[in-house]
Amino acid sequence: MNDDNGAVDTNQGQTNLPNDNTAIAPANSPTLTPYDSETTSQLPQNNTSNNQNGLPPVVEPPQLAQTTDNSVPAVDDNQLQEIKRSALQNLLPIVGKLDQSPEERFQTLLMVIQASDNRDLINEAYETAAKIPDEGKRAQALLAIINEINFFTQQPPQN
Repeated sequence: MNDDNGAVDTNQGQTNLPNDNTAIAPANSPTLTPYDSETTSQLPQNNTSNNQNGLPPVVEPPQLAQTTDNSVPAVDDNQLQEIKRSALQNLLPIVGKLDQSPEERFQTLLMVIQASDNRDLINEAYETAAKIPDEGKRAQALLAIINEINFFTQQPPQN
């Protein structure tokens, strides 16, 4: 074994303990014995006084400052519904003028049907779904048509 200076220790197997069997403390350090009242006061304390289950206290994340953009006035739900109704009224006459694939056109028609509860568009959506070339996507579109028809034809529950 090497000592602190790199020299080989020839006294392997021998321990050099003081005769009184007390540990040697580093310079300028108080000597503590087991269960000494000073021992526990110098150990780091686990702050569980406010937490009965022994877990560390919960630290709340900092709150972000909320900023508002004053350039856009707030819109309430009634105003949003009115904008939606107006947009749907303006879209219905020109929806056929959109340059879309059959898949995109079907999705647009389905969105309009769902947003407006307009059952008159079901037939047009069905005819568009039939033009979708990919069989998997056509099957999904036909299932969506069936779901919409179920929605329009379901009876309200009896009390």
